[in-house]
Amino acid sequence: MTNSIFCGTLEQTRMNKVPSQRSLLFLILFTAIVTLSNSYTASAYLLDQAKEYRFKADNLHSEGKLDQAITYYQKAIGIDKYCLSAYNSVAICYEKKGLPSRAESWYLKALEINPRYAPIHYNLGLLYERYGSIKKAIFHWRQRMRLGHPGDPAAIKARAKLEKYASDELQKEDAEELNRCIARQKEQGALKKITGINRYITKDEKMKEYYLEGMRLYQSGAFRQARESFQKMIETLPVSKYPIEK
Repeated sequence: MTNSIFCGTLEQTRMNKVPSQRSLLFLILFTAIVTLSNSYTASAYLLDQAKEYRFKADNLHSEGKLDQAITYYQKAIGIDKYCLSAYNSVAICYEKKGLPSRAESWYLKALEINPRYAPIHYNLGLLYERYGSIKKAIFHWRQRMRLGHPGDPAAIKARAKLEKYASDELQKEDAEELNRCIARQKEQGALKKITGINRYITKDEKMKEYYLEGMRLYQSGAFRQARESFQKMIETLPVSKYPIEK
């Protein structure tokens, strides 16, 4: 009898523990969800605040109130240190104030966070050009050109700067790039297909014109123009296109 009562009491204790454990687990999960939700709400609020600071800074900047603009850009950065466009704007403000060292410092801070942030490279190149550090300018314009995409206005401007200051180096790079492109085509089997289009060249005067022009340019060392001519030739094929460069 005693054993029966004891077993019943023990079983009841176990049953009481199960809901208690579940309640505790629920409480922990609920607390975690509330904490995360509050954290997300706070983060969203802060990011909105950073955007407001940035917007106000842009307006002040456009009005020529550079010191005030810098203050609000820095407030935005204080909230969101990855707001690289704000670093860029602070640097531009310092340039306008005639403080190139401070401008350089802010450009470089942005590149420490993300070396592939393209706008900084072009602007920093212009800063170095303005103060006679042409080698440094060339480095950053080259980076800007490489980070650009076809039709990217700033990348085109960066290339124009390179053609002005480093035309020999650029021609060499074009030759190397053309060779890399041809190597890629060969690896993909595309070069074999390209060499098999002679029958189209003999029939199509426009293709023949592009081909001969491309060969003439290539032999004269104008590699970039040669690549463009070969690209045009390939694009006139009545089959799939094989771009020289993607």
